[in-house]
Formats: sequence, C-alpha cells, structure tokens
Amino acid sequence: MIIKKNNGMTLIEVIVYVAIFTFVIGAIYSIYYNSAKVAKAGNNYLYNLRYTDLAISLMQRDIREAKEVIPSRGNFVTGKDTLILKKGTKRSYLVYHFDKEKEELERSVISAEGTSSERAIGADLQGVKFSYDRQPLSDSHLITVELILKKGALKKRIVTSFPFSVALRSKR
Repeated sequence: MIIKKNNGMTLIEVIVYVAIFTFVIGAIYSIYYNSAKVAKAGNNYLYNLRYTDLAISLMQRDIREAKEVIPSRGNFVTGKDTLILKKGTKRSYLVYHFDKEKEELERSVISAEGTSSERAIGADLQGVKFSYDRQPLSDSHLITVELILKKGALKKRIVTSFPFSVALRSKR
C-alpha cells in the first residue's frame, strides 16, 4: 500500500485563497473609503453651519448696537452688498462688505482716527444681500440681510440662503 503525504497546497488552493483574500480586502477598503468620504462631508457641513451661525450672530449684535445706517464712508457705499453702520458710543463705523472676487464677507471697523481693522467672516458664501427701510420719520429701521451659500455647501446641490432681519433703533 502506497501512502501519499500532502506536504503543501495545490495551485488551485492558492488561487482560491488569493481570490478570497483580495475580495475581503477590497470590501474593507471600500467601507473605509466611503466612511472617510461621509465623515469629510459631515465635517464640511458642520463647518459651514458653524461659521454661518457665527456670522449671523455677529451681524445681529452689531446692527442692534449701531446708532444708524450711513449712506457712504470712504470707498464704501451702503447698497446691495455693503452695509455701513455708525457705532453707538464711539465715533467709529462698522462696514460689512461682500468682496465678489475673494467670495468673502469682510467686517471692517473704522475708527475716528481713520485706522481700520478688518477680518473675513462666513464660509462658502456666494453672495450677501443687504436692504433696509429708509423711512426718515421712523425711530427704528428694519435691516434685512441674506447670506447666500455656494451651491452644495450644505450637502444640498442647490443654493442655500439664510435670511434674517434685525431692528436698528436710531433714537435711544
């Protein structure tokens, strides 16, 4: 009687093992890649919401504390993409201006001495629209601001906007 010893794997067994191993590794990589993609989209979504909320809060506070809307100051003119506010206690001004080239909303503080400081606020903005009622006899003005985010900035494939209104009380 001849006994055959099996000392290794056949070529078919090696090919089957490599195929199964490749399939399992491919499935694991696919799950990892999709998870990383979802996490990145979620982080971008939260980033945009956070900075949009901060921009809205800052603008609401500044408008409430302002004394009046100024038609022009320096190179800026209050209009669709610019809002100039006279601060309440000091002789200084706040300028909100949307720079279309940089696609940034800039907040500048211009002091009575002429010095200014500016910083960009908001994230992924496509545009900003300012409007206010210009009734001269009224003791308050309603300022309406709309922050328009870029297409797809909040997971959606459409343009998202955040409109809000704040009352500016000019006679205090």
